[in-house]
Amino acid sequence: MRENLINYSSTKFSFLNKGLLVIFLLALTNNILSQVIFEKGYIIDNYDNKIECFVKNYDWRVSPTKFEYRLSDSSQIKKVTINDISEFGVPNQVYRRFTVNIDQSNQKLSELTNSKAPDLKEETVFLKSIIKGKASLYKGPRDTYFFFTIDNSNATQLIHKEYLLDGNVASNNYYISQLFENLQCSQITREEIKKVQYSERDLVKIFIRYNNCHEVDFINYLEKRKRRKEVFIMNIKPGFRISQLQVYSGKEKITTHDYSYDFTASVGIEAELTLPFNKNKWVITAEPTFQYYNATDPNEKTNNDVKYRSIEFQIGLKYYMFLNIKSKIFALISLTAFDIPVNSTIGYNEIKTTNNFNFGFGYKLKNKYIVELRYSTRRELLYNYINLKSSYQSISVIFGYKLF
Repeated sequence: MRENLINYSSTKFSFLNKGLLVIFLLALTNNILSQVIFEKGYIIDNYDNKIECFVKNYDWRVSPTKFEYRLSDSSQIKKVTINDISEFGVPNQVYRRFTVNIDQSNQKLSELTNSKAPDLKEETVFLKSIIKGKASLYKGPRDTYFFFTIDNSNATQLIHKEYLLDGNVASNNYYISQLFENLQCSQITREEIKKVQYSERDLVKIFIRYNNCHEVDFINYLEKRKRRKEVFIMNIKPGFRISQLQVYSGKEKITTHDYSYDFTASVGIEAELTLPFNKNKWVITAEPTFQYYNATDPNEKTNNDVKYRSIEFQIGLKYYMFLNIKSKIFALISLTAFDIPVNSTIGYNEIKTTNNFNFGFGYKLKNKYIVELRYSTRRELLYNYINLKSSYQSISVIFGYKLF
């Protein structure tokens, strides 16, 4: 009898395991679906011809050496390299081709040398515009390298190099001298320049001050991109879930109670924090949700009805994949960091829960409307008891709407 009950329970709940498999198989379509879209932009060829087109925008963290574009939504995709294009742009991003001397020194702590001088080598690269004006600031080809031009001169690297001196890490901050020599203005003192850190934030500030000092127009691409991003989003997420609970006793985990499935409602609030790279596709989520599960004891000889209500708090990582400009899909993995039961019992036993993982896959339309399928792995509800164990799992269908 016990063996039949265990086999029945295993078969009965297998659809949840299949649900998890389906979610992962759908997530693997990442390589099939278009994750990066063509956006309206332009290219300038070697003959200074500017061509309006659609560029495949990868939101590059390091400068690319090649990219793809097409002249219209339906035209053939063309591939070009740095040798073919002198400049290209996508919304709020511009890349210009320069032949520059670039420091080849390895800046990993374990690879530092005793040489203070940079190891310069000539390369042709695309540099990403940060400030464009009388004095222009660029980034690339590494994410931590900065370059500048004055009045459209050829780009020069701002030199900052770490090296070993008597066994300690020292810094060659030659960029301070470069800034003082090239950003001369009555409103900028040497003491102010000495305080400039080799960081995007500090360099942007000093280049803005210089351009303002000379009363010239300039473009701050960094600020334009910040305005474009929605860094923080709040969504309301009602839904319903199919839940099932099994209770075991003894070390052999003999099933004593196999509770029926219950269709219940839930409601949560999800906060999304967009990470500043890879075209805003990575998002950290935090989601408190109220959920409940009620079930009648299937054993008529006992009175172990379930009343489980709680506020669960999930912290997760979400990855968006673009289908087109108006819609995208996402995959989610999250941890139920803590779960707060409210007047919850299994019979006379108080419910205390453990952590569990959640896996989801969903669709977002117009950056407002959300539908999601989520699988929650096994959660223990009788954590306080030695001779009683449980397995609570669920599959949820969740709907969402962006609040702000």
